[in-house]
Amino acid sequence: MKSYLYFIQRGIFALVFLGFSFEVLAQPSFSNGLLWEITPSGSTIRSYLYGTIHVRDEKVFAYSDSVTICFNQATYFASEVVMNSSTSRAMAKKIFLPNNTSLKQLIGEVYYKNLKKYFKENKFGAYNLMINRMKPIWVAGLVSQATIPKDKGVILDLYFQKLAIKQNKKLHSLELIDQQLEAIDSLSIDLQIDILKKTIDDFSIKNSPSSDTFTYESLLSAYLSQDLTQIETIINSDTTDFAMKFIDNLLSKRNYRMLDRINELCSQVPTFIAVGAAHLPGQQGLLNLLFQKGYLVRPIFSPFKK
Repeated sequence: MKSYLYFIQRGIFALVFLGFSFEVLAQPSFSNGLLWEITPSGSTIRSYLYGTIHVRDEKVFAYSDSVTICFNQATYFASEVVMNSSTSRAMAKKIFLPNNTSLKQLIGEVYYKNLKKYFKENKFGAYNLMINRMKPIWVAGLVSQATIPKDKGVILDLYFQKLAIKQNKKLHSLELIDQQLEAIDSLSIDLQIDILKKTIDDFSIKNSPSSDTFTYESLLSAYLSQDLTQIETIINSDTTDFAMKFIDNLLSKRNYRMLDRINELCSQVPTFIAVGAAHLPGQQGLLNLLFQKGYLVRPIFSPFKK
């Protein structure tokens, strides 16, 4: 489940019957690649879908020239949610606890002390003053990202958004910020507390995730290798009922919503779409959903620069 914090994706074959004959359109392989050309059925409008990872690690910014070429060819830019002052205010309303509740009350003196120490050691800045008012799940997200390289000023998705603004592209959100946050808000406070305590145990005591838990390095390796099968395996590594329901809310249900918006945009003009790479693979991933909808879905060779 932690893996989605960094990222923060049905394949079929088609049968066409006519008279006594039929033709089978084989399902293409969606196992590798982050950059995909997507063309609506019967259309000549070519758009591009690119899988991102929501971090500031300079390694993920070393994308190939193919990505730049496709980005420059697009008229529209679309992402999960266009970030601006309005979406920032909406997020701020979601991350804080009710006025009569504090994080220290929820997790206890010992865990809170360890948490404060960890925040101080890792230079969380203004967050040091806010954590006692924040919901546990959001604090867990901050802790789990503390040791990730922050070479760039913004995460990859926001970098593309800023680049789109410079090129005077029209910006589009694939969903509303409130819709995106529904899955997180659906977590009970008790479950959030459990997640935060486990995260504190992993990071503050051992100073890194334990060997049997998710590691950023494993996800980064899969991402840089553009191995969508491995990314899907990591995302689905927790098979508990809760984890599967959470992933269904966080990925699958959102994919169907984003699919409708993608189809609307790509039917108009060439669009460059940046979404977390976890939204691409799987039976209910965007690549298969687009294929089901009749899109020509073609990978574009785009290895990362060394």
